[in-house]
Amino acid sequence: ERVLIAVDEWNSWHGNTGPYYKLPLSDGLFSALMFHVFIRNCDIVGMANYCNLVNSDPCSMIVTNQIRLYINPMGLAFELYRRYTGSTAVHVKAEVDGYDAGKISTAGESSTMLINHVPYLDSVATIDEQRQKLYLSVVNRHREQDIDCAVELRDLSVNRRGVVLELNA
Repeated sequence: ERVLIAVDEWNSWHGNTGPYYKLPLSDGLFSALMFHVFIRNCDIVGMANYCNLVNSDPCSMIVTNQIRLYINPMGLAFELYRRYTGSTAVHVKAEVDGYDAGKISTAGESSTMLINHVPYLDSVATIDEQRQKLYLSVVNRHREQDIDCAVELRDLSVNRRGVVLELNA
């Protein structure tokens, strides 16, 4: 039997921020990009657990006190992907400009690797066969610019009607 990878307690981290900290949009985009990693690798990732769900300083998805509840941007990303992701991943090919990330290293590692051409648009697609729906999820990694793109579907017949949902600030 094949053993799958479990990604346990993934999250972004902000150091000691204090109670009831409202996190930035970048955390929601980070979560969306993590979902893309999991979807692209669904054949080898069997489980992925988010860390620090409620009132766990400094990076909780949900913060509450006696009178308020606030959902941070990663919680909004979770909601979008929970509602609008199908059960079957399909191949996506994006042809888009990118940037060079330079040398990166893993925490605790002495080696580095050079990362060239990180595409500005990161995309995944899934299908919900029961609902007969195609879901295309795209994250714009560019810090300053909107990116126009065209979507071309091959070997797939779809209704041209669609809905666009957006997580932004």
